[in-house]
Amino acid sequence: MNSLVYLDRGLGHLADTLVWDPDRAVRAMPCAPVDEGRVMELVRETEGAESAAIARFWLDRQPEAFTVYRSIRSDDITAFSAFLRLSGPEGEDVDPVVAAAWAHARADSPLRAGEHMAISRFMVDPQAYQRPSPSLNLVTWRVTAEIIRADRLAWLFVVMRDDGFWNAHLEPNMMATDAGPVVGDHGYRLFAQDWRTRSAMAWVAERHEAMQEGAVAVTSAVAPPQERRDQVVLSRAEFDTAVRDALRVLWWPAELAANPLSRSRLVVEHGRSLHAVLLLAIDTLREERGGETRHRVLTTTYSKAAPTQEAAARRLGMSFSTYRRQLTAGVRHVKDVLWSMN
Repeated sequence: MNSLVYLDRGLGHLADTLVWDPDRAVRAMPCAPVDEGRVMELVRETEGAESAAIARFWLDRQPEAFTVYRSIRSDDITAFSAFLRLSGPEGEDVDPVVAAAWAHARADSPLRAGEHMAISRFMVDPQAYQRPSPSLNLVTWRVTAEIIRADRLAWLFVVMRDDGFWNAHLEPNMMATDAGPVVGDHGYRLFAQDWRTRSAMAWVAERHEAMQEGAVAVTSAVAPPQERRDQVVLSRAEFDTAVRDALRVLWWPAELAANPLSRSRLVVEHGRSLHAVLLLAIDTLREERGGETRHRVLTTTYSKAAPTQEAAARRLGMSFSTYRRQLTAGVRHVKDVLWSMN
């Protein structure tokens, strides 16, 4: 799922709603009992006492629905979210948002036996409340993953502050309901989709294809015809050298465009930018044992914030020898992943 989002990160409205900042990176963790006090602090600070009471209600009944987001740098909990699963009208007398979701489902197409509905109920990040942020990236990925792997999912509702910011992003795939529940001093908007009427995997494929077609159309409009037709074939040694050089200029578009990988099959035949492909390969480190550390090393090294490897090691709080070992392993992984895709 991370790979899909990375490939589409610069396309359409998605480019305006995802944030890629190594300094603000977070990791998602299940909400443990010891974390609940911090969750309550965050929701009270951001949404007020009435919303905090609702969060407490759901924490007591569905603690597994809550995810906390910890800073990669400090390990502090900076945000949380909650993804509720409901098969019966629980909480309607406590939570106006859930009550509005149930009312919409009943009026449009009620749940059948064995079905459930899901509500992306909370997304609380005091620093960037319901605006693009690293924690919201992970919430987006989680909701998409939940759609794909859900069993007997009927309705999905996404709850956002009712200020219109997310309409352009959500309305192509979800319906903005007429309900406008209010909790404390804040009004909310529910976006709904009945997943019994379409295949989740077909939706992902359609969405991805549409975005890629948009990117190809833009590229076709600006790229010289001869440049589009030329394609280089690299030996493994040449390929590895090109990957290493590309990583060094990851955030410098002009230099990246001059890299031979930009004219390789990896990019030309798959309609991807070299920048997106490199980010995809780097992100696969997270799936490896010990890969989180190597992921941090690569994202720090190949950002504009660390002008030298020594500076990167200092930012990461590592000895230079440990840093170099992790960097070498991470770059080797990226080379292998990209070669397998080529």
